[in-house]
Amino acid sequence: MRWGHGRMIRSVSSVLAVVFLSAVLLGSTAGVPSAQNRKPLADRHKDRGFDCAVCHKEPPPAQVKAESCMMCHGDAAGLAERTKGKTPNPHALPSLDCVMCHSGHK
Repeated sequence: MRWGHGRMIRSVSSVLAVVFLSAVLLGSTAGVPSAQNRKPLADRHKDRGFDCAVCHKEPPPAQVKAESCMMCHGDAAGLAERTKGKTPNPHALPSLDCVMCHSGHK
């Protein structure tokens, strides 16, 4: 079977995403503070004085898009650089959907 370059990249990216999520679910990052065991983002943002509309560009219950997060927290490459010491690096995935790990509300 002959694979095109793009198909191979997508396959490797999918495998890396599964490995990363499995590692998180199986607790290989035990003892490391993670997004899942912290106060929900909505509460933390409200505590800092941010209104709901800062993140929610569409009225709730529409999900916050990664672009909204990146307006304040930087792009995917910058986030991956800031967390490069973590194994696995949670921000080094090929596509970043912040709400997969960072829950806005309980």
